[in-house]
Amino acid sequence: MLVENPAWLLFAASAIVVVGIVIAFRQTVSNVLSAGQMEGAEEGVPSLVQREFTRFFIKMLVIESLPLLLVIFFFIQVLEGRGAVEVEVPLILIFLLLIFGWVNVFLTRMQVVQDPRSNEVLKKRITAHAVIIGGMLSAFPLISLALCLLILTGSL
Repeated sequence: MLVENPAWLLFAASAIVVVGIVIAFRQTVSNVLSAGQMEGAEEGVPSLVQREFTRFFIKMLVIESLPLLLVIFFFIQVLEGRGAVEVEVPLILIFLLLIFGWVNVFLTRMQVVQDPRSNEVLKKRITAHAVIIGGMLSAFPLISLALCLLILTGSL
């Protein structure tokens, strides 16, 4: 048995994804801001943002590989049916992680929007990417919440 309570695997998977994406997003925005201020021209901003976010999405592939394995181990343990699975505490913590991730993406976006050195093109690009990243950041926690609710209701 990997862990006593398999619901903690869902929490660990969600925590890895949320924290990893928040850190990678902050690094990407920092790189875009520092390089954008050095270039100074608005014409170079779209290609700069595209290049940095391509790197970001490659990082996301790496970040999400371990949580995927944790979710698979969760299913293996639950389907083996070794004892009861307590999901109340992990359920609350996963929900709090989801809120933490959204708040951090929003605050990072606000740093760019409120920065007087940021041009309008950069603000629009970062805002658009922040919405996409907020959705991607939500995937694992929402799956984990759904699985916890299924266990709580006895459907799984």
